[in-house]
Amino acid sequence: SYPLPPDFRQKLEELCRAIFEDPEGHGAILIIGENASSEAERLEKRSTLIEPLDRDSLAGVIAQISRIDGAVLLDRDLRCHALGV
Repeated sequence: SYPLPPDFRQKLEELCRAIFEDPEGHGAILIIGENASSEAERLEKRSTLIEPLDRDSLAGVIAQISRIDGAVLLDRDLRCHALGV
């Protein structure tokens, strides 16, 4: 286990705010795990793998991503590895 980045809480709050502010959204399930990359590969037949999307880029598109059925798989740096998990 390793410590969370110093700005983890702030960045997570930004992601949540973007999800909640979407008038067409219904919320999202965020899975945050230490082994998100390997989990994404393991679940590739049941989800959509993406090139890891850094947390700053993710904040700009999380509202649209949250409209996809299934969870959003993130690592502890809040990089997105898979959608629809």
